[in-house]
This record gives sequence, structure tokens and C-alpha cells, in this order.
Amino acid sequence: MKNEYFSREERSVILPRIKNEFDPCGSKYTNGRVLIVAGSRKYPGALLLAADAAMRCGVGFTELAAPGCLADMIPARCPEALRIPLGGRAVGAVKYRHVTTLLEASRRADSVVVGPGLGRDKETVEAVIAFLVHTPAAKLVVDADALFALSVLLKKSRGPSLVRRVFSGKEAVITPHVGEAAYLLGKSHESIEKKRLETAKRLHDLTGATVLLKGHETITYRSEDAYTVNGTGNPALSKGGSGDVLAGIIGALLAKGRGSYDAARYGAYIHGLAADVLAEKYGMSGVLPGDLCMEFRKYL
Repeated sequence: MKNEYFSREERSVILPRIKNEFDPCGSKYTNGRVLIVAGSRKYPGALLLAADAAMRCGVGFTELAAPGCLADMIPARCPEALRIPLGGRAVGAVKYRHVTTLLEASRRADSVVVGPGLGRDKETVEAVIAFLVHTPAAKLVVDADALFALSVLLKKSRGPSLVRRVFSGKEAVITPHVGEAAYLLGKSHESIEKKRLETAKRLHDLTGATVLLKGHETITYRSEDAYTVNGTGNPALSKGGSGDVLAGIIGALLAKGRGSYDAARYGAYIHGLAADVLAEKYGMSGVLPGDLCMEFRKYL
């Protein structure tokens, strides 16, 4: 393994490394199953963006565990997805009583994405912590509000050791932007931006997970001898929902057989490249996160 810079100009070399060819003898049962734990009444779109991204990567099954308030929205927007409604239609967020259901669902998944749009209600945070500590999932993407839950766990007694337990023995990816890295490490935004590679290393040392530190020239870090700086992407990605799409991509690549390091860095590359191509066609302002899915699907 070596350190790399993924340049947009080298797409003819990098994309063949990423491309997942379908097995002509395969089926939906051999193309992986991803479980996405996401969404709330306040952030319904996060679940749908992550789900669409995963499905556009060609995963065999995409299973959505979401509060019951989103139950009708899922088949309307993602008819291909499988649903796990958490409670009735009055339930607007993941609750502690849903943890058993989530753990059962994670046992049959090839990868689990947890975090997009979950919100930060106290009970939701405690439910996410319980799920992360106990899930048997071998491949895991911890994103968005699940990263906030990790920061809460870190402040508890035995918190750091429990965080290490979450990721021990797993092909796991955490996907913080600068703000999320700042509250995980208790640092200022400015110090994170000035020392991005050092920050990625510290987050890896803290968790044991592969770290995808988002921002200009996103860094994917696994060790001092294995990190990749990504050269694709532009300000068109600076919109709510872009990270949800990226989480879905990484979850799908994990479910389809990639390890955490390759799933994260390849996911960042095609996510950014899709934004570059679309910005050239339509301008940065007009590119929405959902548009990325229609572009990057050409690369897989």
C-alpha cells in the first residue's frame, strides 16, 4: 500500500480500478445488502438521498430503517428499497425501543450506514450509541448525526474504550467534515483546517476506523503508509445532502465487497468527479446532491 493523490485528470486510470463489473451468473442475492439507518421528521431527505446513492451503485438489496413518519415517503420515492418502519406514523425519530429491531436487521446486512438525518434528540443519541456498541455488522459507515453520538459517548466514563470497541475487528469508515472532526477531538475549526492530515491520523488513532475527512481535497486515512488525497470535487458539493449521497456510495461499495479504505477513497473520487462533470455542464449553483447519483452511476 502507498500514499496516493487521486487526480481528476487521471480518471482514465483510476475509474477502471473502481469499476464494479456485474457477475453474469450473479443475482440480487450476490450483489450485497446494505442497511441504512437514517432520517427523521426534520430531515426526511437524508434517508432518500443515501438510499438512491446506494441503489445506483448496483447493490442487490437496500434496506431502510427509518422512523414511522417516513413510511409512506419511502415507497413513493424509492420503490425498490425494503422498509423497516420504526414505530407508527406518529414517530418522528429513532427511539431507544427500536434498538433491538436495528440489531436484528444489521445481522443480515453486508454493510450498515448509520447517521444521515437522524437528528440529535437525547433519546435518539442514546439509541444510536447502543446500536453502535452492540451491532454485529462487520462493515460500517458512521456518518453525520451518528458522529455526534460518538462524541457524546467519548465524554462518558469508559467512553474512549467503548468507541474503540465499536470499530474493533470491523471494516469501518467514519466520514466527518471539519465541524464534526472538531467536536470529536475537542478542537477548533481553524486548527482542524490547518492540520488536516494530522487530524485524520488522530481520528484514526481515536477510533481505529478508516477516516474520510471531508473538505477541499478530502483525505482518506488508514495508516501513515496508506492515505489518499482526493483531487475531485468543487463548491457544488457545499450543499446539504451531499454527504448523505457519499455515505450511501461508501455503504454500497462495502456491501459489494470492497474493504473500508478502498470503499471510502473510491467513493470520494466518484462523488467529486460527478460534481465536476455536472458543474461544467450546468454551473455549480444549479447542481443538487440528488443529481450526483445520475452521473456517478456511469462510473460503476
